[in-house]
Amino acid sequence: LVVAGDRRSYRVVEMPLPNGSMIGWAEDATELERVQGDLVRHIDAHAEVLQNLATAIGIFGPDTRLLLFNRAFARLWRLDEAWLAAQPTFAELLEQLRDHRRLPEQADWQAYKKSQSGLFTAVIEPREELMHLPDERTLRVVITPHPFGGLLFTYEDVTDQLVLERARNTLIAVQRATLDNLYEGVAVFGGDGRLRLWNQAFVNIWQVGAEMLADEPHIADVVEAMRGLLEDNSDWTLSKRRMIAPFTERDAQNGRIERPDGSVVDYASVPLPD
Repeated sequence: LVVAGDRRSYRVVEMPLPNGSMIGWAEDATELERVQGDLVRHIDAHAEVLQNLATAIGIFGPDTRLLLFNRAFARLWRLDEAWLAAQPTFAELLEQLRDHRRLPEQADWQAYKKSQSGLFTAVIEPREELMHLPDERTLRVVITPHPFGGLLFTYEDVTDQLVLERARNTLIAVQRATLDNLYEGVAVFGGDGRLRLWNQAFVNIWQVGAEMLADEPHIADVVEAMRGLLEDNSDWTLSKRRMIAPFTERDAQNGRIERPDGSVVDYASVPLPD
C-alpha cells in the first residue's frame, strides 16, 4: 500500500464472525520484509562465494541432511550434483563414498559410521584432522559447528604440500648431518638476524652454550657470548659493531682473528640468496 506517499508492505488478516460479518486488520510488515529480503540476498551471496572456492565445502543441517555444497565438493568426491542436490543424509553420503572406495579402509565400518554420525552431537569447537584416501591423496578436513545448527565440513587436498614438506624436512636433515660432520664451525643467520643453523664445531671453537644457541638468539647476543674470546682491551662496543656489520650489510668478507688466548681463527661470511 502507498501510505503518506511511501510504498509500504502490510500483512492483512480477515476473519468471519458468527453474525455473518467480517473483521479484519493490517500489520505494517515493511521492516520485516526488508530484513527477510536482506537475509535472502546475504544467503545467496554467501552461496555464490562458496561455489567459486577451490576448497570443497559441505554444510549439513541439524537433521544431518546436506543443505549446501559447492562444485569443488562434487568434484572432490566425484559425485553427481543432482544426487547431492536431493539433500542426502550424512550417513547416506558415507555409504555412497564407501561403495565407490573413496574413504579410508575401516576394520569396523558400522562403528566408523556411528562415530562419524556422532560428530553432529559431539563437535562444539572446530576440529581438524587428516584423511588418507585409498587413491593416495591426503585431505585436510576441518569440521566446524554451523551457526544455524548442524556442521560445516571443508576438505582441502594437501597431498602436494605434504610431499614438499617431507622433501624440505629431508633436505634440512641432510644439511644438519652435513654441518655436524664438518671440522669448520658454521653458523647461519636469518634475514632477521637470528641464528637458524649451527654445528658442534662452532660451539667448540667459540665455547658458547648449545642451550643458548638452540633458542635462536640474535647475532648481537651470539657475539656477546663470544666476548671472552674476542675482547682485546679496545672499545668493545665498536668492535662488536664491526663484527656484526658484514651480516647487516650483506657483504662477503674473510679474514683472521688472533684471540687473547693465543689461538688463531680464520673466518668467512657469505650472504645467502634468501
